[in-house]
Amino acid sequence: MLFNSVLPPETVSGTPRMILTGDHHLLVESHCGLISYSDTCLMLRAKQGLITCRGKDLILTRLSADDAIITGSIQALEIKP
Repeated sequence: MLFNSVLPPETVSGTPRMILTGDHHLLVESHCGLISYSDTCLMLRAKQGLITCRGKDLILTRLSADDAIITGSIQALEIKP
């Protein structure tokens, strides 16, 4: 059985999956590491480039090899190659 036909495309390709809930909770899956972190800006490396989350009172509540969770007042989310 081929996994490509069963699994979501982002799982197989390593593309980061981001779930933003309201403006206060961001889940990023399949990132490649933390670049920088402050209470106003958080940057994660991804295979396709750079993920930047900007806001106020940002807290990195979870960082693992698989995912990252950012909470706070999220005002902007950028993805750059």
